[in-house]
Amino acid sequence: DALSRPLASGDDAPWSDIVVSSQGPYVRVNLDGMALGTIRHETAMLQSIEFYAYHLECAFRSIRCESLAPPDNDDAPAGPPRLAFHAAFDGDLTTHADTQGETQEPMAATGLSFRPGVFGQAVELVSADGTRPLLQYAAGDVFSGQGGTLMFWFQPRWDGAIKDPENFPWVGLFSTMDDDGQVPLRIWQWHWLRADLPRAPGLESFSLYNRCRESWMKGDWHHVAMTWNEKGWCTLYADGVPYERGLTGVNYLPRREEADMASVRSFSLGSTAAPNSPMQIADGCFDELRIYQTPLSAEQIAAERHRACPVDLIVGRRFLTADTPGELSLELYPGGEMTIPALGGDVAGPIALRLEASLAPDAGGDPLALLEAEVEVSKRLPVLLNTPPLVAGDYRLTCVLHCGDAVSQQSFKIVAYALQSPAAPSRNEAALAE
Repeated sequence: DALSRPLASGDDAPWSDIVVSSQGPYVRVNLDGMALGTIRHETAMLQSIEFYAYHLECAFRSIRCESLAPPDNDDAPAGPPRLAFHAAFDGDLTTHADTQGETQEPMAATGLSFRPGVFGQAVELVSADGTRPLLQYAAGDVFSGQGGTLMFWFQPRWDGAIKDPENFPWVGLFSTMDDDGQVPLRIWQWHWLRADLPRAPGLESFSLYNRCRESWMKGDWHHVAMTWNEKGWCTLYADGVPYERGLTGVNYLPRREEADMASVRSFSLGSTAAPNSPMQIADGCFDELRIYQTPLSAEQIAAERHRACPVDLIVGRRFLTADTPGELSLELYPGGEMTIPALGGDVAGPIALRLEASLAPDAGGDPLALLEAEVEVSKRLPVLLNTPPLVAGDYRLTCVLHCGDAVSQQSFKIVAYALQSPAAPSRNEAALAE
């Protein structure tokens, strides 16, 4: 239903270029290089092409249908994706790469510390005494090539919910710089998770969005990933999901924009070396920063998240009746089984893990209910947490999952509400009207 600009008519009217492109369930329409919009439409294999004009006399020429997939190349390198940069942050800042096996030290590393991470240790960047920590690496040829993938784990020291829409922090997660001190690529938490990407000189940059800020809670680990130029498409992932959960808005879809990373000369994590940046320090921990010179598929992104958290954790009911004992059902599923949209590649069971859960007042305080359980997950597995009588208000359920060498955390808001007796019917405030 998007409206284009009015088109000129008549024999001397200029020709207009209409491009319709699709990937999976997304269809995008461009008119003379301008995007009219993106719609979601579950398409099958293309069977035919038809033209339909309603109260319109028009002419078509130079009609073509082509695949955007790259041609088959027998000389293309086979094997796993090319990992160009890997920082594990296990007590040091040295990086490694699979492509050449070389190591690299950061250009700048100030105001940093190490904390427990998803795998081993993680690096922490927090604001202290007005100083700005900085962790910056030279890009080298990391961003060379036609496409790639960037991913990392992040643990905020803050809640993502916006209390004041006029005054809330813009949190920088990943930032780059070019030779002119500009920022061609940036990932940050704005009203939502956002990635600003560059294009070739003379073309406008563009942004990807993933509405997940409200679900980010203090101490939880979140997996952030971005792929560019996967057959031209660029996608931003939050916790393995490639766009907004549930009813997807038009601005929260993958985009086909042909990003150009050639100008990136350095990059930083959790802060930026760019002067006068509006981005605030991340105030959190980072783990497992990886940059590939290959765009990974959605299944591969999900597999990396499942490497640390191989189960889907769902809280069956997040509302409890106040002033009475209750229970919370923590439902565990093999990873991917409850993911929307379904990406495939679900984790095969049995999955052995240890679950630690605690319920405490949302504002902070001692735990009111605790649970620890050793379980194996092959299908839906409910684990019950008994709760004492709670005063009406907001609470926080914190779940820590230990699986192999990995530790992850997920939190949920729980509300205890007080039942009110229904008011007796009355005509005291009733009045006759005209």
